Amino acid sequence: RGDACAASVGYRTPCQPLEAYLVEIEKMAARYGATQVFVASDDGEALAELGKVSGSSLRFMSTPHDRSMLQSNWYVEERIKRGLLDASVAGESAVMDLWLLASCDYLIGTFSSHFSALALELMAAD
Repeated sequence: RGDACAASVGYRTPCQPLEAYLVEIEKMAARYGATQVFVASDDGEALAELGKVSGSSLRFMSTPHDRSMLQSNWYVEERIKRGLLDASVAGESAVMDLWLLASCDYLIGTFSSHFSALALELMAAD
């Protein structure tokens, strides 16, 4: 649900609705007894939407940075290049999310982005 969803990119897996992730999260929780879910998304509303899930014993969390800076139809790197987004703020939030994802016990993602693939590689290297 990041910037790649808004761009027309023919070689990537289509962006999935939040409900698709929730189905997989619930399967993982039932299978392994997970109770906490770290959410790394450019979509600031994703965490709020997940928090409204009724009947769930899962606790959803994310880093406390302002994700509104990531809301755009333009790629993050293009906005940085044009001076529309602070590279250090965007970079810091990305590195923090990546490190926390790599520290998780389980990872659910589409792997259509390099971000989730890198998190998986870092998990495996640990």
